[in-house]
Amino acid sequence: YRRGGGRWGWFAPAWTNPKAGLFGELHFVRRRIRFDVIVHELDHLRTAWMWARGETITRKNEERYATLLDELCRKFIRELRKIEPDIKL
Repeated sequence: YRRGGGRWGWFAPAWTNPKAGLFGELHFVRRRIRFDVIVHELDHLRTAWMWARGETITRKNEERYATLLDELCRKFIRELRKIEPDIKL
């Protein structure tokens, strides 16, 4: 059950207060995971984090949020390779 999510992955937002630290869950279809799907879903996470803080992307903070997405992707791929060593990305 995907709750309106895509065929390859989806972000399920939490129905709690995001300021408490829980923004939602990332779900991926193991056989269809690709870099673009990972980045797309992590961008949903980053957006939920920004909305919880009441922020939007501006010219002044765009680079900081691009770096945040880079770090999220790097850390996610590192952890994914630990739990799924045979995955081919």
